[in-house]
Amino acid sequence: MDIKTYQRMKAEADDLQRDCDRAEGALSAKTAQLKREYDCPTVTDAEKLKAKLAKEVERLEVRFDKELKAFETAWKGKLEE
Repeated sequence: MDIKTYQRMKAEADDLQRDCDRAEGALSAKTAQLKREYDCPTVTDAEKLKAKLAKEVERLEVRFDKELKAFETAWKGKLEE
């Protein structure tokens, strides 16, 4: 291996190490944010919470639609269109 090849490979390895360090820092920051804001110490816990909240939103949307229909039925003709 000549010196140019070595320097090119070393520069590429240094760039990759910086990218890796940056990604690790970003992951650490996001993990800390999940813990602080949602009490989720891991991404897996956050995904479980997301699924739970999505089901809750779906349940509440169904309930809202049901209550809205009941309201509209009860007040049909009594409210201005």
